Amino acid sequence: MKHLKTLLLVFTISVSLSSCKLLGTIVGDSKDPFVYLTFDNPDTSRSMVVNYLVSEHTTEPLNLFYKSEHQISWSNVPTEIMEFKGVLKTKYSYSFKNLSAGTKHFFEIRNENDEIILPMHYFKTLPNGGAPVKVIQGGDLRSKNILADVAEGALKKDPDVILIGGDISYANGKLTNLDKWDDWFKAMEPVMITDDQRVIPLIVAIGNHEVTKFGLSKKTKAPFYFQLFPQNGDKTFFTRKLGAHSVLIVLDTGHIYSHRSQVEWLTQQFETYKHMKNKLAMYHVPLYPGHRKFETRGSKKGRKHWMGLFDKYNLTAAFENHDHVAKRTYPLKNNKKDPEGTVYFGDGCWGAGYREAQPERWYLDFVGEYRHVWFAELTEFGADFEAYSYNELIDSATLH
Repeated sequence: MKHLKTLLLVFTISVSLSSCKLLGTIVGDSKDPFVYLTFDNPDTSRSMVVNYLVSEHTTEPLNLFYKSEHQISWSNVPTEIMEFKGVLKTKYSYSFKNLSAGTKHFFEIRNENDEIILPMHYFKTLPNGGAPVKVIQGGDLRSKNILADVAEGALKKDPDVILIGGDISYANGKLTNLDKWDDWFKAMEPVMITDDQRVIPLIVAIGNHEVTKFGLSKKTKAPFYFQLFPQNGDKTFFTRKLGAHSVLIVLDTGHIYSHRSQVEWLTQQFETYKHMKNKLAMYHVPLYPGHRKFETRGSKKGRKHWMGLFDKYNLTAAFENHDHVAKRTYPLKNNKKDPEGTVYFGDGCWGAGYREAQPERWYLDFVGEYRHVWFAELTEFGADFEAYSYNELIDSATLH
C-alpha cells in the first residue's frame, strides 16, 4: 500500500509538471524583468504608459515614483497589476495623463519597503507643436539578438518613437512559446533603452504570427498581443498623433478584424485628421507586396477595401510588412503611378530572414533583399524617409 502511495505521488507530480509545460508556465529559471512604454490613447504628447514585466505571479505592490524635468520632488503613480493566465507573468502598468509635451519625465520603481527595484529611467513625450518627430519603423522581427545591429544606422538619428508592423516574436499566440517573448524583449532592450536610460515608446500593429487558430475569442486568439500591448481595448486598430503635423493610423489586415469591418472607422479617422500634413498608415500584409504575388488574398482585400480611402484622403505613406524584403513603391493612386499618390514602404524583415525580391513589378521604385528598418523625420513641410540595413543607408525618399 505504501509503495502504491509513492507511485501515485510520483505520477501526480509528473502530471502537474507536464500540465505546467503545456500551459507554457516557466518551471525553474525565471527571466529578467523588462520595462517598456506604450500609449493607450491618441495623444502622444501628453500621455504615456510605463509597463514593468516580471516572470512570476505576484500581487506585491511596486510603486512608481515620477517627476518631470521641471519638478524637484517625486510623486507616486497609481498601479495596475495584471497576471497572465496560464504563464508565470505579471505586468505592472503605470498610466500617465496630462503631461507636458516635448519634455523629459523621470521614473523609478520601488517595493513596499521603499527599496529601488528599477533604477531611474526617463522618457520624453512627443511634441504637440511644429517640432519634427522622428520614428523608426520595422516589422517581422523574431526573437533574435541582431535587432539593435540591424537598426544601428537609424538609432543614431535619435528616434522619438518605434513603430512595429506585426510578426513580433513569432510566438503564434501560443502560451507554450512564452520564451520567445522573453527573448524578444531581451533583444529589444538595446533598441528601446538608450545608454543614458531613456526608454523609447512603442506603437505596435498585429500580424499573423501574433495569432493562434484555436482562440475562442478575440483576446484568446492573440493573448500576448492584447496583454502586452493593450493600446485600444480589444481593438487592433487605432490612431496616434505624432506632433501637430502628422497622424499614424494603425490597421489590422484580417488577423482579428476583417478589412471590411474597419472601413467605417477608417473613414472617420481620415475625416478627423484630414488637415494633417502627413497622414501615415501602418499594417502588416502589404497592398503592394515586394515578394509575394500581387493577387495574394490579403493584398487584394487591402486594395479592395482601403485603397480607395487612401486615394481619396491623400494618404502620404503606408508602412507595410510581411514580405521580408526592403521596398519602396512609386507614388500610387487608383492603382497607377501618380505623382500625387501614396508611397508604400516595406516590407518587414527587421530580424526575420529576407526573401527573394521581385524587381520587375511595375509599382516598385526600389526593392532589395535586406534586413532593415525605415527611419522617417516628419515635419510641418513633409517627410523624409531613409532605409538602413545595419549601418548602411540603402534607400531614401523625400515627400514634401
